[in-house]
Amino acid sequence: MTLTIRSGEPRDLAEIRVIQVASPESAQWDPVDYLNHDLWVAAAGIRVVGFLAGRTLGAGESELLNLAVAPDSRRQ
Repeated sequence: MTLTIRSGEPRDLAEIRVIQVASPESAQWDPVDYLNHDLWVAAAGIRVVGFLAGRTLGAGESELLNLAVAPDSRRQ
């Protein structure tokens, strides 16, 4: 599987919600809130298969807030 990592966009939120619900170990945020942070998605073609939300704390320091991968795309 070839993945593309790109900035998350509002159009990705429905797929992020599906991934998040299928990943009970991840924080269960309202996906709209991810747009207030650094949001990255992993896409296989046009399908979002994972996401990461974080924030920059200062020069050279970031914090990972949430991460999830679609169950059928894990361990690939």
